[in-house]
Parts: sequence; structure tokens; C-alpha cells
Amino acid sequence: MKVVQVYGGAVLGILGGHEYVVRRLSEELSKSGFKIILLCPTRQSRLISNEVKGVVHLEIPSYFLSARLCLPRLSFLPSIVNALRNADLVHVHCTDNPFSFIVALFTKFLRKRLVITVLAYGDDFKHHERVKRAFGFFTTFQHTIAIWLSNKVHVESQYDIDKLHVYKEKTVMIPPGIEDLVLKAKPSRDSVKKMVEKLKPYEKGKIILFLGRIHKGKGIFHALSALSILRETINANLVIAGPSSSILMDIEKYVRNRGLENNVIYLGRITDEEKIALLDMVDVVVVPSLSDIVEAYSIVSSEAWARKKPVVAYAVGALKYRIKPGINGYLARPLDQRDLANKIAKALCNHLNFKLPYDIWSWSKVTAQFRRTYVSLVETFRNSS
Repeated sequence: MKVVQVYGGAVLGILGGHEYVVRRLSEELSKSGFKIILLCPTRQSRLISNEVKGVVHLEIPSYFLSARLCLPRLSFLPSIVNALRNADLVHVHCTDNPFSFIVALFTKFLRKRLVITVLAYGDDFKHHERVKRAFGFFTTFQHTIAIWLSNKVHVESQYDIDKLHVYKEKTVMIPPGIEDLVLKAKPSRDSVKKMVEKLKPYEKGKIILFLGRIHKGKGIFHALSALSILRETINANLVIAGPSSSILMDIEKYVRNRGLENNVIYLGRITDEEKIALLDMVDVVVVPSLSDIVEAYSIVSSEAWARKKPVVAYAVGALKYRIKPGINGYLARPLDQRDLANKIAKALCNHLNFKLPYDIWSWSKVTAQFRRTYVSLVETFRNSS
């Protein structure tokens, strides 16, 4: 089966959660025997086509208005049409981006089976940055039209299932996959040794982990503020692990101003082996994202739970559904830094009746579910033609 996967941003290099999921899904489907083209925009002025791990990456020259808003150049629209024309099915991810939305429209014009992924439907209206709330009308309109045109709507959590209950007959929930290394493996001796050496100055205190993209919307400054409050009563330290960011200097300044230099360590980007070693060593993982739009699922939380670590988060997005207080973590009132600190203290002091959430799947299970969904759609279409 020939499948075109579509995403409105680059999926190679340093990845965010959505980019990672699209890339890994494409790779796993390719390994299972599907022919996959991954269609995405590029800032380059020429068409780029290359194969990575069995997936053909077709990058279309586009105009980037922002990270989430890009439009394909008119002269390269025929390249998009040619890629879609030969497909049995097209899966468009995050149709709030104009690039993805336009590809979805072309897909229906060519009478191809269309699957769309919808994340955090309508949540731009509640964005933590007020200036971006105005885009809520635009993005929600695109999502709604794409849902109406689609043959199947894919969501990642019960959070979006509930919001799209009107379309429940054509909605399927498939969470992102978690790597087998995180789910099952023991960390290597070298990775354990490396993490032990880095965390040795903090071994006498409790260790809180902020893992993933270092971004204001992910609440890094709220994590630091909560640490400052916790330090009044608990010997606690914060480890920050994730790709570097333009706000690192602001973080360093914040740490100095709060007198937290001896309680915060920044590890930078770490390998998967180092990640599981680190998760096994910490006491709690904090996910203080600032609004619903940021956490349509939370892969970081799944990775923490896979290593049997509690998660403390603001009650936003899918985390409102996924965190079961007293079982796998605690929820704090959104943007309430003192409540965040209190909930972290609770997780550090209380023994949880831990239970692995039902929506933590391996990539093999995720791939099998997508295969069944795709095959069913294509066979139904062929039988009705």
C-alpha cells in the first residue's frame, strides 16, 4: 500500500513531540511493508527528495509566515499533486497549518482516502499567549473543514475524543508509541555511570526532572519557581534535560536571581540510553505546561510512567485525563506555582499506588493499529467503487 504522510513542518533534526511521532510512524510503517512518502515544507528554493530509513522525504519549497504557518509555493503545487495521485491513502497531521490543510483539500479533490490527525481541537482560543488566541478562529475553522472532509479522524487521547464526540463514528484514538528501550530495557552501565557522576552533588537531596523541549510554553520558569518554594522546606534539586534553546541565558539569570545555582543542573540534549538511566534515578518528573494547546498527549509523561516515575503537572490538556492523583502523579491548578510546589512535595513524600496508564503503547502496537485503520479504509473504498 502506498501512503503519503503529511506534516506542516520539518521532521528531521531536533524534533518536538509531533515531529518525532510523524517521523517514527512513517519509519515503522515502512518497515511493515508500506511504501511511505513523507511530505513536508522546506525553506529551500528547490524541491528536495531523499530516502531516510526506508521513507522518502519529499520537501516542498514553501513560504514560512511563522513556525506554524506556511504555504507551499504555487510553482511546486504540481509536485504535491503527483505525490498524492499515486497514493492509496493520505494521512495529514495537524491540519491547523495551512500547508497541511491545502494538501488535505487536494487529497479530496483527487478522491483519495483521507485520514487527519487532530490535536487539541479549539484550544488556540485558550492559548497562554494572548496574541495567539486570535488565531483560534483560523485554526479551528481549518480543523473543522478537514474533519468534515476526512474519512477517518485520528486523535491521541480521550481529551480530544470527548471534544469531537459529534464525529465519534469516524474517530479513532491511537496514542503515540513509546520506544522499546524506554518501555523494557535496563540502562547501560556507561549511561548509568555518566548520570551518577553528573548527579553526584545532588544525591543527598530529592531530584526533580524537567525533560524535553526547553520552551516558555512548557513552563520551565514555573518549574524553577516551584523549586525555589520547595527549597524552603525540602532539600530538592531540579535537573533540566532537553535540546538547547534561545532562553537558556534567561534561565541562567533567573537561577542566579533566586539563588538556585547549587540546586539546578542543565544536562542539554541526552541520548535515549542516558534518558532511561536518568529517569530511573530521579524522584519525580514535572510537566508544568502553561495551557491546553501545549499538551495534547505528553510523551514525556508516558516515558516517565514507563519507568514507574510519578508525574506532577498543571491540569491542562490531556494531562487532566491521564494523571490519576495518588496513582501516577498529581495535578496542580494551572499557572499556580505554589500549588505546583505543594503537589511536587506531595509526590516526593507520599507512596503512590502506581498503575501504568492504559494508553502507553509500544510502536509495534501503534503501527499495527494504524495498518488496520488504513487497510480497512482502502478496502471499503475499493469495494464501493
